[in-house]
Amino acid sequence: MWRPSGARDGSNKLGWAKSTNGCAEWMPRQAARGLMYLTIARDSAPQEKWVVDLHAAAFQQATDGERALALAYLEAWLKGRRD
Repeated sequence: MWRPSGARDGSNKLGWAKSTNGCAEWMPRQAARGLMYLTIARDSAPQEKWVVDLHAAAFQQATDGERALALAYLEAWLKGRRD
């Protein structure tokens, strides 16, 4: 699996793919889910400027509804990790 230095998982690449239209031919844009994964990646590797920049760009592009849904996804993901 592709993992840049400092990233603990593939959340950054998956988040980018889901939050952009760059992979539209095989993955439709899923802004909320992508923003959730980019948030996980940013929190896992805050020293990686490019991850922080990807998160900031995705957050800026997301609508208020997509941001709210990303937060709900993140809360569910975090709850699942504790259960």
